[in-house]
Amino acid sequence: ASNIWKLSPDDVVTITVKCHGTSAIFSNILCNRKLSMWEKVKKFFGCKVQTTEYSNIYSSRKVIKNRYLNKNGRDYYGSDIWGCVNSVFSQFISPGMTIYGEIVGYVPDSDKMIQKNHDYGCKPGEWKFMPYRITHTDEHGNKYEFELYEVDEWTRNLVTDHPDIANKIMFLDIVYSGKLMDLYPDISVETHWHANVLARMKTDKDKFLMEEDEPMCKNKVPREGIVIRKTNDIHARAWKLKSM
Repeated sequence: ASNIWKLSPDDVVTITVKCHGTSAIFSNILCNRKLSMWEKVKKFFGCKVQTTEYSNIYSSRKVIKNRYLNKNGRDYYGSDIWGCVNSVFSQFISPGMTIYGEIVGYVPDSDKMIQKNHDYGCKPGEWKFMPYRITHTDEHGNKYEFELYEVDEWTRNLVTDHPDIANKIMFLDIVYSGKLMDLYPDISVETHWHANVLARMKTDKDKFLMEEDEPMCKNKVPREGIVIRKTNDIHARAWKLKSM
């Protein structure tokens, strides 16, 4: 509610279903190489030495989870769920690419759910990964932000090329794409537009299933909510609207 003013009627947006899991980041980025003694000597005397290399790094929203980079890290779920997912997807991440997403379902090889009762069609011990953001950074530090349709396209192409991982992928559920004013054309843009649009979205059972049960889950749980993103947003922001 506090951020609705950052959106305007003319904004072209994409609205997706928000899933209830745990955040994950998988990347293939430039990291500092561990130099040999001979390379350190060469560098000391001004010789050209390759000091960086592309390496696979994975993390939760805040903590790097690579075993040898964070030896003292503790796993909240009692299992390295991020490492498990990374072992499947790291081979598909090209140099410079970083993939952000949500892991849903069950903790690997366990009957414990990542989020209580939110199974998302998974059986005990199974999980799915839903990519929702991808960036690519070149060796000069220039970053390209994938548009949401490109994230969806990349994910679907991945499954097409590698059908053996289809049961471990969850596609983005895009429920609206277009100008925000066209979402509810009966709402006037002249008077209290922000408040009226927000109030309608909060109770929209038809388009967004707000306050309804989540059909992607076998268990009876409420839909988590929706996420709104602007197309060509210079800051790549995402706004969440959660069910009550």
